[in-house]
Amino acid sequence: MMSRKHLSDDGLLSVVHSEFNKIKHQQKLTKRSKAIALTDCLMSGVAMFGLKFPSLLKFDEVKEK
Repeated sequence: MMSRKHLSDDGLLSVVHSEFNKIKHQQKLTKRSKAIALTDCLMSGVAMFGLKFPSLLKFDEVKEK
């Protein structure tokens, strides 16, 4: 049976991550702001959606444990 690595969880997340990396992002930073890569932000959204968290706050609370 032929393996379809790109259809596994890791394979799909790898494809999504590489597509997110193609998005050009221009962020204006101030002295007080911290830069968060757009890809990281989008991948957090994918994780939140995939894990079925009702809010980003709940996702952060569980992630910290």
